[in-house]
Amino acid sequence: MELPALIETLRVHPDGSVPLLPWHLQRLQKSCQALGYRLDLEAWLDTLQQHIALYPGQARRMRMLHHADGHSSASSTPLTELATPVTLTLAPQPLAADRLLCHKTTYRPWFDEAQAFLQLQPKYFDIIFTDSQLWVLEGSRSNIYVQARDGQWLTPPLRDNAVLPGVQRQALLDQGLVIERAISLAELRQATGLRISNALRGWQDACLAQDDIDGSISR
Repeated sequence: MELPALIETLRVHPDGSVPLLPWHLQRLQKSCQALGYRLDLEAWLDTLQQHIALYPGQARRMRMLHHADGHSSASSTPLTELATPVTLTLAPQPLAADRLLCHKTTYRPWFDEAQAFLQLQPKYFDIIFTDSQLWVLEGSRSNIYVQARDGQWLTPPLRDNAVLPGVQRQALLDQGLVIERAISLAELRQATGLRISNALRGWQDACLAQDDIDGSISR
């Protein structure tokens, strides 16, 4: 089987800047080292900048693919604004740990059904997964945050190869705006404040739908 490509999905501002670039590079380097992928960082950055230069003055959703042999490619689409708060729902079945879950790659069978569901149900922004013990993990396209009673924002820890280290998540941790702590499903349901984050949309307010989806999404 061909090795999956690593993905970095980046927000590009109209001035051509990429606000989370240091965290994207950090994650890319860690994944290449862990998976044994070749990486010429200068060549990767050249590919990035050449593509950005094609669309001056535009906010873009950019997708960088990096292959095991060290080859990278770029594509992008216009980035539209997102109305908040976004609505979340819960996956009916737990997410099993896998070593590739903590790397953002083109091999994402765990979330294929979730993405298909979200395309058909645009009222939901994301589907939140738990493990078999009902500890909250992440969404299919975002990390999740719960506000504690003291006002502190919490996000599930990177454990058991079941949570992707999102770049916006890491930036929030580095800035001291959130801390890692295990979050139960009950805490998620009862939280007075919810947020999600990803590299494209930043840190956004969210709410949990009262009607959970049915069992059509199995993983």
